[in-house]
Amino acid sequence: MYWNPRSWKRLVRQWIAGRQFGDHVLATRLLDDPTVIYLKEWSLFVVGPNNKRISLNPVVWRNAHLNVTWLVTVSWSINTKWHALRFKRARNAILAAAPRHRMIVVANTPEEDTFLQEFGLETLLANQNQFSDPNTFQPIRDLAQRPFDAIYNARFLPYKRHDLAEAVPRLSLLGYSFDTPEFARIKAKFTDAHFANDVDGEFRRLSHVDVNDALNQARVGLCLSETEGAMAAAVEYLLAGLPVVTTPSEGGRDVFFDDRFVRVAAPDPDAVAHAVQSLCDEKISPAFIREETLKKIDAANQTFFDDLSQIVGVSSEEIGRLFRERLS
Repeated sequence: MYWNPRSWKRLVRQWIAGRQFGDHVLATRLLDDPTVIYLKEWSLFVVGPNNKRISLNPVVWRNAHLNVTWLVTVSWSINTKWHALRFKRARNAILAAAPRHRMIVVANTPEEDTFLQEFGLETLLANQNQFSDPNTFQPIRDLAQRPFDAIYNARFLPYKRHDLAEAVPRLSLLGYSFDTPEFARIKAKFTDAHFANDVDGEFRRLSHVDVNDALNQARVGLCLSETEGAMAAAVEYLLAGLPVVTTPSEGGRDVFFDDRFVRVAAPDPDAVAHAVQSLCDEKISPAFIREETLKKIDAANQTFFDDLSQIVGVSSEEIGRLFRERLS
């Protein structure tokens, strides 16, 4: 997700920092009148074990006198009653603290959207990947100038299943969470891989511009987890002109996938490597991949603007203008 600091600093200034929320909040004030704020769930509430305790960000009480609509994104796959009840209890806690507030869950997939509505939650459908920054992620190298067969942009954590890429011969790895045992294990195992985060012998997290540069050194992007949320890297690959090899997944990363340049491989190293080689051989135009992806993103954004317009009573055109100005 690409966040515009100018648009959320106004919210931060009203913030009372607490141990559970840290010193800052990532949020974007999309509209001022009425107040509509787009943010991640963990910036607004924290749910304790077994959904028994809901801790709200103090900004809810501080703004209880205002009409505020919270557009809360889903950070993981929502496919069980436990997940839905977490949002429902958070919604109820917010209404108890601030009756003039409204919480709308922004679902990543149509299935999540329908599922959450069955539990009485108000929802909007908008995959988080449709808000990635197309001005940063774009093709900047021809295929002939890309030395790696594939790149995997993923945190160095077990659920990302890096081992499924072990048969890819010319592999680049990109991510963060360098202090984890999983990163040490991966670094020891993938001795022939290129680590894009290795800058003069020191591993560091890269800027968005540097990430795009790293993506443009590969011909294929990898998505290998079984379950997570929308996975921002999935659409960043496409915007940078990379075809994608993915394993079957839950969470919504496939919303903008296209059979013309995405292959679904079994969760097996040889199957992943075979799919990578197949896409490399096809030499699909990076510009074509980007153009077709942007068509889908633009259509999804327009639907979201129209739906939000019906909720808040502001024209779709004005919402679109403010959204592009403040989120990108």
